Amino acid sequence: MGPAWPDVRLLESTRDRTARDVRDRAILKLLAIYGLRSGEVRGLCLEDIDWTREVIKVTRSKQRKTQYYPW
Repeated sequence: MGPAWPDVRLLESTRDRTARDVRDRAILKLLAIYGLRSGEVRGLCLEDIDWTREVIKVTRSKQRKTQYYPW
């Protein structure tokens, strides 16, 4: 189980609607919710998002396999 939302204090710094804050908030949520590693987040591409099935495809670096996560 991940941290409680009040404990994820960095999310508070991304409340604005600027492109940078939207991007940063998405990155922080991927780290906090799915437990992705920074390299896994860095490796994501638009092609990894299946808009029809509403899943994100992640190649897990440590396990060396592909996993799908709902968004």
